[in-house]
Amino acid sequence: MNIKKNELFHLLTTVAELGAKNALIAAGIDKTEINLAEAYRRFSRKNVDAWIKGQYITPVKRGASTKIKLIELENVSMIEPITAAIKTPMVNN
Repeated sequence: MNIKKNELFHLLTTVAELGAKNALIAAGIDKTEINLAEAYRRFSRKNVDAWIKGQYITPVKRGASTKIKLIELENVSMIEPITAAIKTPMVNN
């Protein structure tokens, strides 16, 4: 696997950011769930619908609204940049 230094830096930064977000959610500092409308605003309708269809996230009905765990959304939103960096060959730059 060949990854440029700046891509490796971005990869590590993304992983650290994801860890920090997960810690905030686990500590109860950030929301644990958001409604579908907020998920669409924060992550785009196209992405959220694709993640639901691919079963990467699980929406749950709570009364009249549909909720999604924020930790699932944050995790799946970070997968694409991480997998793209992993697939890139490592180069000394």
